[in-house]
Amino acid sequence: MANPIFILDETEEGVVATHTARVELPVLVSPTIEENRKKFMNTIRPSLVGIGCMNLSNKGFEFDSSFVSFKAKSRFTAFAEMMKRFSKDDPTGADRFPPITIFGHADPTGEPAYNKRLSGRRAKAVFGVLTRDAAMWESLFANPFGGDEWGKKSIQHMLQNIGGVPFYEGPIDGAITPETRKATKEAIETYQRARGLKDDGEAGEKTRKVLFLEYMDEICQFKDGTKFKLDPKEHFLARGKDKDHKADMQGCGEFNPVLLLSKDEEDRFKDKALKPERDAAYERDRRALVFVFKHDSEIDPTKWPCPRVGEGEGGCRERFWSDSKDRLRRDPDQEPAGDDGVPAGDGRREFPKTGDTFACRWYHGFAQHSPCEAGRKLWVVRLRVDGPKKDQEPFARRAYVAHAGDADTRYAPQLRGFTTDEGQVVIPVMDEVVQMSLKVDVFGLEKPPGGEDGKSGRNGKGDPPKDPGPDSTDKDADEGFDVDRFEHEDQFLELKLDAGQLVPMAKEDLPAQQRLYNLGFGKGVPGSWTPEVFDRAIRGFQRSRGLDVTGNLDDSQDTRARLKKDHEGP
Repeated sequence: MANPIFILDETEEGVVATHTARVELPVLVSPTIEENRKKFMNTIRPSLVGIGCMNLSNKGFEFDSSFVSFKAKSRFTAFAEMMKRFSKDDPTGADRFPPITIFGHADPTGEPAYNKRLSGRRAKAVFGVLTRDAAMWESLFANPFGGDEWGKKSIQHMLQNIGGVPFYEGPIDGAITPETRKATKEAIETYQRARGLKDDGEAGEKTRKVLFLEYMDEICQFKDGTKFKLDPKEHFLARGKDKDHKADMQGCGEFNPVLLLSKDEEDRFKDKALKPERDAAYERDRRALVFVFKHDSEIDPTKWPCPRVGEGEGGCRERFWSDSKDRLRRDPDQEPAGDDGVPAGDGRREFPKTGDTFACRWYHGFAQHSPCEAGRKLWVVRLRVDGPKKDQEPFARRAYVAHAGDADTRYAPQLRGFTTDEGQVVIPVMDEVVQMSLKVDVFGLEKPPGGEDGKSGRNGKGDPPKDPGPDSTDKDADEGFDVDRFEHEDQFLELKLDAGQLVPMAKEDLPAQQRLYNLGFGKGVPGSWTPEVFDRAIRGFQRSRGLDVTGNLDDSQDTRARLKKDHEGP
C-alpha cells in the first residue's frame, strides 16, 4: 500500500517532506522439519524504510553554533503536523508517532575532529527540543566548545521570542555594551518576576531551566499552538537504550556536505576579508536531519555503525566509501578564474546534482533518495488557453489536484494548490516515468490566495479548510486522508498525464505528434496516427496560429519551431 500522506514543505529554514512510498513485496518462505530447524531456517532481515524527513538548515543554525534559532519554528511545526498525519497510519490503531533518528552536520570549515563534535552538539540541541530535555540544553550552555558558546546571546534571543510581548527588544550582541548589558539585566529581572523566580537579573541555572523549556514549547508545537513533544523511549529508533543516545542521534561532522566549493573558490576565500562570504556560501552544510521510519522500526544501538555524539570521527571513517577522498576533494579540473576572481567554470559540486559528495556510505543510503537531502526533481506542467487574438494565455491562479500514480486515489500521494501566474503546476517527481491525474478548476469555482475578495483559502469562500476535529464523522478526515480537499474538487476537469514519455523535439514525426496532441490537435495515441490524421492536425495548428495552411511542418514559416515554442514556452 502506498503511503496515504504527501507533504513537501520547503522554506528558507529547511524542508519537511514525506518520502516516496516503497512497494514492499511479500516474503517467500518455506517450511522445514523439526529435526532440521537449527540447520535450515528462514532468516528475514527487514531493511529500514524511511517515510519522512526534516532538514533544519540554513537559518536554523548560525555559523559555528548549535543553538537552535527561533527561525526554525516553522520547520518544527510542519514536522509536528507530518508526525500527526503519520500517527493516523499506525497499524495498531493506537495513533503512535513513528520512530526517528537525528543526524547533525557541519560545514567544511575547520578541522574534522572539531566539526564532528560541533555537528553532534547540533544533533543534541534538536534532540533536546523534541524531547524537552532541559538538562541536555544546560550541558550545551554550560560547556562551550570552541566558537559554540551560547552565552548571553542565547539568553537575549530567547527573551526576545517568548511570551507574546518580548522581554528583551535590544540587539542580539551578547550584552557587550553598557546599554545592552543594562537592557539584558532588566529583561531577565522582568522575566524572573513574571515566572515567580528570584529577580536578581542573572540567568542562573534555575532561571535557564524555566527559560529553556518555555522557549522549546514556543518553537516546537502543532499549528494550533499545542505542544509537540516526543518520548526518547518510545519515539526514537533505539528507544533510548543507550545512555548517550547512540543511534537516536549522531553527528556526521563535515563528512557529508551538500555543497563543496571549487578549488578556485576556496583559494579566493583564503582572503580573510571574504570570510563572511565563505560562511554564507557554506550555509547549506550547517544543518540537522531528522529521518522518520515506518512504525515499529527498532534497532540495537550496539550494532548501529555511527559513533556517539561525544566520540571522535574514527567510527565515521570506518563507514566511508573507498573513494571518499575523491568525494570530498575540491575539483581542480576546471576553467581558471576570471579577472574578478570568480571561477569561470563550475567546479563546485552539490549533492542534489552530482550525488557524490557524501563520504559515509551508511548515511548515503538514507539520504540519496530523501527529498530533504537529494532535492526534488520536478515535473512542470504549463496550462494555457487560446486567447481572443489566437494567442495562448496562461491558465493562471486556478485550483488543481495532482495525483501521482494510478493506484487507489485514497492512498496515492496528492498535491493541491493553485496554478502560478504563468499557468504552471509544479509536481515533485515520484518516478522518472509515471502516470498522473491532474484535476483542474476550469470553471473558477475556488478562490485563489489573494483573490478578488482579498481573502485566501481553499473552499471557494476565501476561508481556510476547517480542521474536522476529534468528533468528526468524516472517516477520511478522521484518518488523516484528504483533510485539505477543495470544496468543489469533484467538479474539476480531469486530465491524464503520461509523465516522462515526451520525446525531445526533433525532425521525426513522434515529437511533433505529441506536442500537437498536447495542444489539442489530432486524435488517438501519438505515434499511431495515420498520415491523414497527422495532416489534419498540422493544418489545424497552422490555421489557429494564423500561419499558411500547408500541412507541412518544415515550411518556410517553420511551423515546427512555432509548435515547439507554443508547447515549451519562450
